[in-house]
Formats: sequence, structure tokens, C-alpha cells
Amino acid sequence: MTAKQVLIFTECNTSGLTWSRGLGTYQIASHLRELGYSVQVVDFLGYLSREEIFRAIDLYVDQGTLAVCFSISFFNPSTREIYFNTDDSSENQLRLISERQRLIEETERDGLPIFIWPFDLDLFEEVLAYVRAKSERIKTVLGGAPVERITLDERALAEVDRYFDYFVGGYGEEAIGKLLANLCNGDSDDPMPRIMYFDKNSRAYDFPNSRLKWDTSDAIFHGEVLPIEIARGCIFKCKFCSFPMNGKTSLDHIKHPEVLRNELMENFERFGTTNYMFCDDTFNDSQYKLDVLYEEVVAKLPFSINFFAYLRLDLIHRNPRQIELLKALGIRYAKFGIESLNDETIRLIGKGFSFAEIEETLAALKRSWGKDVIVDGSFIFGLPKETRASLYFMRDWLANEGMEYFHSYSLFPLFLRRLKPDVLSRMTPQQRNQLSDLSVNYEKYGYQFDANDSRGGWWRSDIGMGFDDMFEMVKQVYAAIDKHPNLRVGQHTGMAMHNLDITFEEVMRLSRDELLNQSKISERYLDKIRSYKEKVIGPK
Repeated sequence: MTAKQVLIFTECNTSGLTWSRGLGTYQIASHLRELGYSVQVVDFLGYLSREEIFRAIDLYVDQGTLAVCFSISFFNPSTREIYFNTDDSSENQLRLISERQRLIEETERDGLPIFIWPFDLDLFEEVLAYVRAKSERIKTVLGGAPVERITLDERALAEVDRYFDYFVGGYGEEAIGKLLANLCNGDSDDPMPRIMYFDKNSRAYDFPNSRLKWDTSDAIFHGEVLPIEIARGCIFKCKFCSFPMNGKTSLDHIKHPEVLRNELMENFERFGTTNYMFCDDTFNDSQYKLDVLYEEVVAKLPFSINFFAYLRLDLIHRNPRQIELLKALGIRYAKFGIESLNDETIRLIGKGFSFAEIEETLAALKRSWGKDVIVDGSFIFGLPKETRASLYFMRDWLANEGMEYFHSYSLFPLFLRRLKPDVLSRMTPQQRNQLSDLSVNYEKYGYQFDANDSRGGWWRSDIGMGFDDMFEMVKQVYAAIDKHPNLRVGQHTGMAMHNLDITFEEVMRLSRDELLNQSKISERYLDKIRSYKEKVIGPK
């Protein structure tokens, strides 16, 4: 094996129903290969047995290996239960999803990374010991979306600090490139900091000219739904959001049309891929971007593409031409982050239109898109300026009138992090960039925390309601729509159904329960995983 070998363990983006590849790990792997490193990604980590994990290490780690990395954006604690479960019933699938959500919420409230692993920490210690037995020079690196939360919390960091030599938070191309170059030089003359964050002001990584080039070793299936970035960052800076590239300029960090067209062509020619997860934070944030994407990319392809994307409804209200343009581009699954139906709340958080305009725009979408697009609405219960009346109205509207416009929902209680003043004062600008305005200035927005509550997530607002009340409302909406005839498998989960050879027409035609009960989801799921493992780590 080469002396510039890197092994990355990761987990697919799983809903408990199907799966899709996470973009970040493969983007890093592609970038490192461009720099001359030999990179092996081992996906579906939570679906590997102890013996299979060790076999992967035997195959891809030796004395010349520089680093073994773990990308944890999609690690979840119920993966194994889902994997070994064969009950396809709607009730059981909902139970699994509910259990996974409960554990994730506990993780976020407690800040304890122990729950992020798809297996227990005793096994993880065995894995690390097995790696280090290959060579004491091998470094361990933790990356992925939760790294910011872990490294900003002293208690959480203490839980995992002994396992890893380095932590990389946010977009990691620049940091991991520098780290590996340093390791190649002996890790002595210019030591790297153990914790590295993405610097949104840096231009060292040329994103507009970058592309994700899949390697044969990635074991892509024919026709697989693949993730892709059209642009990075978001021109908005909503009060509740902490994405690392919020507030960018409208035409910044957009891939050049020729780069995108070549990437789409290569994926079609090599894998037959026409279905995509567009991973832009806000896909329709620029009319110019949409126009160029259609005219210079999609219209020049010898095939049509279909995709899932995150969209803002207020931008469609301001630019109604986007309705038909998005359809022409190939939108099939749309997720709208609407967040609230209360006019005062909408204005404060930065969404910029009214409930009346929300209904008007949703009606326009329904008239144009009809049965060609599955629409998901994302809402947060407990945002500033909500009243008891507005919260109950949102709950009831979503459970009734809203299902005339939406096929599925993504509903959340507001999550706030309580950070002590001394912790905030020690943060670097890059660290503070990982926090939302609501988390930093929660008192200004009318939130309090119980001084005796060590978990840090159980807030109460100035209307006398708290996180637990919001969570209860979320559950009430989900219970109310559970058997609704318009309910479909939506957003990225719907698109990922194509990885199980389920067509869009089936997802749109069948209710969620009908799809789950008729399609033998678990059998198809497990067949794909078995096939992947045989390709990457070999048969048993």
C-alpha cells in the first residue's frame, strides 16, 4: 500500500426507510485524491459487524497509512436495530424513526457524544487499538457536522478527546489537506492545531472549479441517487440558523457551469445516474444561478435530471417565474423551510413575508406542480414572538388545511444551546460562527433556562411555554396526519427511495403506508447493503 493512504469510515444518510450517500465524506475523498493521496471510504459503518470492521482495517491500513478518519454527520444510534429488523409495517417503521429521533434529541440536549456512535464505545476502543497496532504513527481524525457542537462543549469534548488526535469542523478540504501534508512531513516542524474550524473568509479551496469525482472504490450502484453541490453557503442569516457560510454574497461560491455539466455527464456515463440530492443550503437563493443552471447546464444535457432541493417559499413569492423554471430544471422533491405561520415571527427570523402570502404561493405551486413534485414543509415550534394562540393555530393548520398543500412535514421543537458567558468570551470568530443568534442572545428573545438543569436544552419562553410543550405539539401534528390520504414519503427520503428501485410515480401514487407495506423496503435495503459490503470489504 502507498505511504499516502487514508481510510475514512462514514455512515450513509438513513431515515430508517432507505439510504443515500452523505456528500461531505466523498467530497473530502475526491479532493484528497486530486492532491495525490490514496483514499478508501468505508460507508455503512453502523451496518458492519466487529469482524467486518476489522477486516476493512486489515484491507486498507498498514504502516504506511497516514490517518484513519471518522465522518460522523449521519451516525445515529438506532442503525443496528433498523438493519436487523425485518418488520416492514408502518407502525414498526414509525417506532424506529421515533426512537432514533428521541435518542438524537437526548444527544443534542445533553451534549454527550456517546450517543452519536452506531455502536458502543467499548467496541470503538477495540477498533482504535486495532488501528494503532498497525502503526503508532497513524493519526485518528474526527470530522462531520456534529464536530462543532462537540468541540464547543467542554464536557462533550472530554468524552471523546482521548480517542482522536485531530478534530475538523465545517467544510474540511483546506484543513484536512494541510493536516495530511503536515503528517507527510513528519508532524514536527510546523505542528497543526488539534481542533480546526472552517474559515468562511478563506479562498484557499477553489470551490467554483471543484468537482466530486467518484472513485471505483466507492462502489456506486447503477442509477444511484448521488449528492451534488451547485453552490455553497446561504445569502440569508436567519436568527435560528448556525450554518457556517450564512450571509454570503448572492453570486459567491457557485460552481462554474462547465464544471457542473461535466460532473453530471460523467456520472451519467459511468453510473447511469439522473437522480440527485442537491445539497445547497438554499437552492433558489439566486435567480441568476437558476437561469444559468438551466441555460448552460440542464438544457445542454442529452438526458433529463430529477432532484431534491431545499427551497425558500418567500423567494418564489417574489419571483413567481421560479415555479415553472424549477419544474423545467427537474425538481421532484421540494423542501420548504417556512418555520412559522405567525407574521411577526416570520419577519423577526428573516423570512420576510406573511401567512396570507404563504397560502397564496402554496396554492400557485399546487396549480403548477400538481402531481409532478412532492412538497415537504419544515416548521419550528417555539420561535420568538409566537403566542399561545399562534402556536395552537399552526398546530391545527398543519394538521388540517396544510395537508392540502404538503405531502409531508419536517417538524421540530426549537433547540437552543445555553452557553455560559465565560465560554462565549473564549471563542474564536470561527467558533462563534457555529452558533445561531438565538443561542447567543436567547435572553433578548425572551427565553430562560432552569439554573439547575444541566442538560442545557430545556428552555422556557416569556409566554410560559417551553421545549417540552413544543415537542408535544410536534407529536400531536404527526399523530393527526398519520393516516391522511395525502401523506407521502417526502423530501430526501422520497428521493432516496430510488436507491431501492422505487420510482417517483410509485412514491407519488401510493400513500406512505401503502408504499411501506407493498414495497418490501427492508428486503431491498438489506440487499443493497450486502452488495456494498461484498464490493468494499469482500464476502464473509
